Amino acid sequence: MGRLLRLDLRRALRDKLVIVVFAVTIVLSFLEVLLGTLMKYSYGGFTFYTLTTRSLLLSSMSISSTPFLLIAIMVAVFLGKDLTFGTIRNKIIAGYSKKEIYFTHLIISLILATAALLVYQILVFSVGSMFITPPNDWTAVHFQDFAIRFGLSYLIVWTAVSIVVFIELMTKSLVTALIVSIILFVFGPIIGMGISTYFVFRQALGDSDLGVRITDFFYFYQAYTVPNGSLLDQLGGSSNAIEASLAWKTLGVNLVMLGGLNFLGIYLFPKTDLK
Repeated sequence: MGRLLRLDLRRALRDKLVIVVFAVTIVLSFLEVLLGTLMKYSYGGFTFYTLTTRSLLLSSMSISSTPFLLIAIMVAVFLGKDLTFGTIRNKIIAGYSKKEIYFTHLIISLILATAALLVYQILVFSVGSMFITPPNDWTAVHFQDFAIRFGLSYLIVWTAVSIVVFIELMTKSLVTALIVSIILFVFGPIIGMGISTYFVFRQALGDSDLGVRITDFFYFYQAYTVPNGSLLDQLGGSSNAIEASLAWKTLGVNLVMLGGLNFLGIYLFPKTDLK
């Protein structure tokens, strides 16, 4: 399997779409910093930036962010080429098992997504530190909270990528994978956060907390709340640390989803027929 992984990785690095997405991601990182330099105000003789390096980094971890939507499309189209051009069938003829093929596709997809996000975030951090505000106000508590949010957000990203890989390889359909990507990475987190925030407001007004308890289970769609904080925090200008219960539940749910979904994919993919 190691040889197959190396071959697919080399193919991915030469793929034109992958190169274009990485280039666009780099351009986006500079545009984000440029936007941050423009969003500022003066008070008491000091200049304050609405967007900071820290906030730009955290917002990039939301799966509804533009960089990750591009990455999801890149993963779906890259896998789709194997399905469209009959590459999977050729790999089977070459002696590779379907389990090896599924696992290799999953690893390559996770590598591409992680690498593209890291490139974006490294550039935002380095360029943003020069032109906006370096994160020199981080205390140990600030850094610990950032590290927890950052780690959980990457876990959510890997879960999202695993869903795309599973859907595409099981349905053998690029169109289905793209539709699922748009639903998961654009509409899902936004709608999920809106519903959750609605119930929180109702609870704050003294209504039943049943809605909060129901939405409490959907920790995959905490993909906005984990990196950015809740809408209530943002409206109040708060920068509260992530709640321990949210962190642990998000960790648990995503680990279960990652393990269960990928085990299911590796088990079921060999039983499917190639079209």
